[in-house]
Amino acid sequence: MMVAQTDMLALKSRLQNTLTSMKTAEEQKLANDTAIFPANLVTPNGDGRNDTWLIKNISNYQNNSVKVFSINGQLIYSRQNYDNSWNATYNGAPLVDGAYVYIIDKGDQTPLVKGVLNVISNFK
Repeated sequence: MMVAQTDMLALKSRLQNTLTSMKTAEEQKLANDTAIFPANLVTPNGDGRNDTWLIKNISNYQNNSVKVFSINGQLIYSRQNYDNSWNATYNGAPLVDGAYVYIIDKGDQTPLVKGVLNVISNFK
């Protein structure tokens, strides 16, 4: 009788651990489906790859605001409701290759997303 009860407790413990890990995996999937992931590289060379700045899942945030600054702090790009269409230009001219700083406000009262975007025009 004691062995059976011990086996049941072990089985119950394993089942609880499995359910917990399944919940954690589902929560992680949900987080990945709703989190934004800004690309750190744009290569606007016309080859059809990375020609525009991609921010994965940005369309989930209809009130988003995106700003890109030069290293000197000059505002280079600003857009409400960003749609992954910016091709690394400023006033219609291609940006100089280099690093730029971005700030993304998802418009949902969560912390701003900040990072560095690298622009390389001659990347092949």
